[in-house]
Amino acid sequence: MRLVCISDIHGKLDFELPDGDLLIIAGDLTMKGTAAQIKDVGIWMDQVAPRFSHGIVYIAGNHDFLFEHEPFLAQNLANPRNRDDIRYLQQSSIMVNGVSFWGAADTPEFYNWAFNRTNEELEAIWAKIPEVDVVITHGPPHKILDKTPRNMEVGSRSLKAKVLSMRPGTLHVFGHIHCANGTKYRDGRLFVNASICDESYEPVQDPIVLERSQVYGKTYWEAVK
Repeated sequence: MRLVCISDIHGKLDFELPDGDLLIIAGDLTMKGTAAQIKDVGIWMDQVAPRFSHGIVYIAGNHDFLFEHEPFLAQNLANPRNRDDIRYLQQSSIMVNGVSFWGAADTPEFYNWAFNRTNEELEAIWAKIPEVDVVITHGPPHKILDKTPRNMEVGSRSLKAKVLSMRPGTLHVFGHIHCANGTKYRDGRLFVNASICDESYEPVQDPIVLERSQVYGKTYWEAVK
């Protein structure tokens, strides 16, 4: 399966999407999470989903307030025609073509944004992540593609511990820290910060394309773009 990974699009929908089997969106669909903004992104997702043989799996982010306060309304706006191939995850999992995914929007506390959680709350959330092939969170793990322009490493320590406790070959896709876009291998696991927007909220960073590969009989994910 070829995955196309993006995050932090912030309603800036004029960017190129490469071909793939499944589009993953790791949160921050909008700037302020209003109904109108989510509706616009929903129209866009409805248009792009047919380009992917297995559609879209997405989560919300700290900018997407309506998904936290009125989740049913937000999901309806984001999927206006109730397509089966546009799937929202929030502390939940799904199987797509034999690949298992778990996703959540929750991030460490930062001012008064959506889905902000204390370290204790996050540890309890991450503890519930089942053994899956792909973990999708909005925020990064600590010291992995999480450094801000002020050189602060702001990722979740308990998230890092959880993912590194999972089986080798696990893929972790996230965003949140725009300037840390990229990929990194750590202990047999691939970490992907798929932020599209830069620090100026311009969609200038390319989507990250991944494919599964076999190494000594074990399955791993590999970045191809």
